[in-house]
Amino acid sequence: MSPILIVGAGPVGLPMASELARYGLLVRIIDGSAHPAETSRAIVVWSRTLELLDRLAARTLSCGSGTGCMPRPSAAARPC
Repeated sequence: MSPILIVGAGPVGLPMASELARYGLLVRIIDGSAHPAETSRAIVVWSRTLELLDRLAARTLSCGSGTGCMPRPSAAARPC
């Protein structure tokens, strides 16, 4: 089986690649930048992505440098 191509190694691409790999699927990630970003380029990170980051134990790391987290679109912003 050919690997699934994930374009972008950001807050959506990396959790998606991890989730697919967890189910035993081959994944290949490509990104336009040759180096890791020093700042976030995401304006918003959706609740499902935060759930996947929770599973990876990475939400605390990623939300720690943000201005707030909204666990659900209807909830008020709160610090992580």
